[in-house]
Amino acid sequence: MMVEKKLTAEVDGLKLKGKIDRIDVIQGAKAQRDKGIETVILLDYKTGAVDADSLQMALYALMWQENFPEPVDKLGYYSLKEGKVFWYPKKDSMNEYINKAFITAEGLVDNIRNGRFPPEPFKATECRYCSHSPMCQGAG
Repeated sequence: MMVEKKLTAEVDGLKLKGKIDRIDVIQGAKAQRDKGIETVILLDYKTGAVDADSLQMALYALMWQENFPEPVDKLGYYSLKEGKVFWYPKKDSMNEYINKAFITAEGLVDNIRNGRFPPEPFKATECRYCSHSPMCQGAG
């Protein structure tokens, strides 16, 4: 349906923007198909590893919902390295997945706005290839 689609949205005072690599229209789940409702799949292409903890696709889905009537059916990271799609959400409903990501994003933004962003990794393995290591010089 679309490629390289730029989106913006403001949700509860949090301004979001991004660019979705690919949007496909599909006939939705059975209940939606019976009503003739089309849904979309949002895809992002990755040349490196797929980060399951990323907020990116969930926030893209939120922005999509703020701008378009078609519900988001699935989110996927297409790994060019592995040649397959990693689908999300894994366990939660789409709304739960989006809400959890938004709450996390709100918390991160609140911390940054209030000067709370210490140079510490989200996961211990992140420091190995970190491009922000100069921020940690002398911090710890």
